Amino acid sequence: MKQKRHFLLIIVILILGSFLMSCASTETPVEGAVAIDRSKVIEARENADSAKAAALEVRAEKAAKDEYQSAETIYTEAKEAEDRVDLELAFTAYQSAEEGFNTAKASAEEKKQAALDAMNAADNAIADAENKAKAATAEAQEGEE
Repeated sequence: MKQKRHFLLIIVILILGSFLMSCASTETPVEGAVAIDRSKVIEARENADSAKAAALEVRAEKAAKDEYQSAETIYTEAKEAEDRVDLELAFTAYQSAEEGFNTAKASAEEKKQAALDAMNAADNAIADAENKAKAATAEAQEGEE
């Protein structure tokens, strides 16, 4: 009888131990993690679409070709993930695409501003040269009189 109790106690301890181990191995949800549903994916896609349209307005596909193409590739991956109903991947990919389109837009705007600054500097140099030429011509005419 004593052996039977001892045997049952060992069995109970083993079962309890395996139960505790299985509970410990289950993943606990990350604190602050938000479940991704279709509406969040749609919102992320719309944000990416807006960023893409803004990038196209400043001709980022030409001025910042590499950045724009990278964002476009990520956007395509996001659409494919959405079609497969891999909502988490679609959500994060749309967010990355939005960020990429914003980066391409900023890069295109920087290049445009640099070009405008260079043109203004050239205009100023031309105006300065014309003023010096006029002054030299006027001085030469005064010297002839």
